[in-house]
Amino acid sequence: MKANTIKLISFFLLFLQINCSQGIEPNDDNRLIALLQTGAQFSSDGQKIVFEGLYDSIYAVHFIDISGNYLGYILKDYGFLSSPTWSPDNKKIAVSINGNLYTVTTNGDSLTKLTNNGEDFFCNWSPDGRYIAYTKTICDPECGIMLYDFSNGTVSLKTKYGSYASWSSDSKRVYYRTNLNQNSSYMGFVFRRIGIDILQKDSLFYVKSADGGLQLVDCTISPDEKEILFAASYGSPARMNIWKIILQTKEMFQITYDGGNNPSYNPAGDKIVYTNTNFNEGGLWIMSEDGSNKQRLTKLNR
Repeated sequence: MKANTIKLISFFLLFLQINCSQGIEPNDDNRLIALLQTGAQFSSDGQKIVFEGLYDSIYAVHFIDISGNYLGYILKDYGFLSSPTWSPDNKKIAVSINGNLYTVTTNGDSLTKLTNNGEDFFCNWSPDGRYIAYTKTICDPECGIMLYDFSNGTVSLKTKYGSYASWSSDSKRVYYRTNLNQNSSYMGFVFRRIGIDILQKDSLFYVKSADGGLQLVDCTISPDEKEILFAASYGSPARMNIWKIILQTKEMFQITYDGGNNPSYNPAGDKIVYTNTNFNEGGLWIMSEDGSNKQRLTKLNR
């Protein structure tokens, strides 16, 4: 486990360096704990969960069912893994490996490389199967929300400086966030939406830096597009927790208090899987969409 942990931390430190141009800030040691089991996402039928990280001393992409029963792993010893995401038919996943996008079957066969610049993270497969949205992290010359199009094998920039893309259920809109800076000073972050065909952008919610000093970590839209979940760090020493925004009423409230990162809805929108970043409670947890009924799914070792 010691060698795997050192490798994981080394990749994480590299990851922080290459993300500085998009304003992803290093936080406290709990950020490293979050990387041990993170990026969890439900399958389209809501019955399985994929995640990446260190489990039973194996750093890989892992699978469990919604009760936490272990189903196996793929991509052991391939390097830094980020944001595994299911294909709509649940037969494949896409994942970032050392900053490049790949697809692979859920049994580990047919690994296929899609991008080759070492700058691509936070991928998310569209519900119609045509696209993968992801974050290009280095602005040389462009960075932001990119789309890989399976119909022609091309990539295109949809919006500059954005990150953490999530999809509408009809695959026509992408939700994401951007940091807001003024005169080199961090002013907070803005949640936005863009139509991928007409490229019309809407600003949905602004979280000011004065609002508790929140430093955003990640975000996602609910299946009905009425709520935004996001994780952010705050305080000194910094701690990560999960918040929810109700878009219609513009309400924002906290739903975890004991550590939380990488929240993700199930397809029905009534459950959330997340990483518990509390030092003593690390692993994947599940809760109801209002933050109640929190239950552990995994420990660092079974």
